[in-house]
Amino acid sequence: MKRLRLLLALSCSLAWNCKIPGAIAAPASTGQSSLAANLPKGPALQTLYRKAMEAYDAKHYDEASDLFKQVLVKQPDHASSKIFLARSLYQQKSLAEAFKTFQQIDIKLLEPDAAYDYGQVAFRSNDYPTAIKAFAIVPNGHPLYDLAGYYGGISAFKMGEYQQAIDLFDQAVVLPSKLVKMQKLYRKEAEKKLLSKQKHELNSGGTTSKTSKTSKTSKTSERPSAPVVAEPASFILAPLRGVLLSHRYMNQTSETKKALSTEFDLSRSELTAGWGSDKPNASAKNQWVYLANVKGMKTHDGEQEIPIMPTPDETLQFLALARHKPKTLARTEIGGGFETVIGDKGTLGVSVGAYAYAPDSDFKKRLMYTPYISVFVSQNGALFETSLKAEVHPRFDDQKLLVTQTVEEGTIQFNISRLAFLGLTGELNEYSYNTERLSGPDWNGRFRLQVGYAQKKSLSLTIGTFYEIAQGTRLYDQSPDVPLMKFNLSQSGAFAKADMYLTSWWIVGISGKLVRNTYSNPVPGGAQDYLDKSYGSKISQFALYTSLSKTF
Repeated sequence: MKRLRLLLALSCSLAWNCKIPGAIAAPASTGQSSLAANLPKGPALQTLYRKAMEAYDAKHYDEASDLFKQVLVKQPDHASSKIFLARSLYQQKSLAEAFKTFQQIDIKLLEPDAAYDYGQVAFRSNDYPTAIKAFAIVPNGHPLYDLAGYYGGISAFKMGEYQQAIDLFDQAVVLPSKLVKMQKLYRKEAEKKLLSKQKHELNSGGTTSKTSKTSKTSKTSERPSAPVVAEPASFILAPLRGVLLSHRYMNQTSETKKALSTEFDLSRSELTAGWGSDKPNASAKNQWVYLANVKGMKTHDGEQEIPIMPTPDETLQFLALARHKPKTLARTEIGGGFETVIGDKGTLGVSVGAYAYAPDSDFKKRLMYTPYISVFVSQNGALFETSLKAEVHPRFDDQKLLVTQTVEEGTIQFNISRLAFLGLTGELNEYSYNTERLSGPDWNGRFRLQVGYAQKKSLSLTIGTFYEIAQGTRLYDQSPDVPLMKFNLSQSGAFAKADMYLTSWWIVGISGKLVRNTYSNPVPGGAQDYLDKSYGSKISQFALYTSLSKTF
């Protein structure tokens, strides 16, 4: 019996996490029950009733409702049709009509599955006494016994019957994972309120019994509210706490308009260790964050990798690789931040810190670093998730400011289901240079559209497309006649990525990018030919990678 209850809890947990309508309802396929065998009078009605039961067992609840109603028009006292009509209406989320139908039925006629559905309808209709009566019909040993205890406990709590609530919560031994925390919170709150109630009765010298008659009339208006058990805030800041070892192999091909092709096989091994603040508790309304990360990287031809839509961090990394061509690269970062909850499921926060790259671990002469500050706001709803952020990243080389990059980014994500999503991101980067003879754009804008599927600790798939446009007036030393050239760049492409969890700590994955670049410069001088030769008009990157991780 324990094994049966465990199996049911696992199935209920899956249904709960997938948010299937009626996931906490009793099993719908009960056509072989004794009530189902209670046929109406007459061959015609019996045939109609059997069709209704077939539709119900096939989960065609709208069709079943219509057929059961036709039976009841001819035979209004047919209890079985009323019961399955009420259950069909519940499955269609027609709570008001389902509740009205259930109330026309003698509760003693209900079998455990139907009684559980009645309890759910009454519970959702805020009729807690009826919900408790219905849940009480579910016997010990029945697969729904634990869930009946859980929802019966909440019903008793809302009625102010704290001892009964505690007893019913204790009945719920095997529950879906998402209900266990709620059960503990409700039970703890019930214990507090019961103790407070008992102390009040002792302090009042037993006068509560004299006033019990008058208090009955106001009891419904004084029902306690549920404990504060809001879902944990979806905080953005989450420092790495653990160790990560990864290796990546990449094949990169670039081709110019003149069909000149170059190909490189690139590899990179990384070891990262991070430490920071722990996750806040579920009821937290804000969090202070600190972090410290150290990464060691060994590359083969790393300076040959063409950056495609790099982040500010990756831009500094590519700059260090291109300028110093090291065999190893060390990265360090320290930072902190504050984040607070706004509204229902939104957060507002700020983070500050600095990250640095040291080619061949030379922290004295070749250190390149960037302090940063980021301000962000996010809103995480069940259907849509949005975020806005603004960041500033000044880049230094040996204590000399090279350029300051400002990032403004907005993202909106539509959650198609619990596992699938559609996202759109827009980004604007602006560059303010502080040194001469440093090539780069004045600004660039990016748009990215992606569709993804993510099953936690199992499989993650992402596919998308992007477009980027950039303009600049800083392209030096490419023509002896023109020391400074203007250029325009437009870049479009597609990307795909797949991660598979072999275990909870071992991931293998594959990724790919296909890019087409278009270059132009309004002033003759060779910028177009130089950029085409340096980066290519067509770029492809395909990578295989694996990572091992251990979190603290």
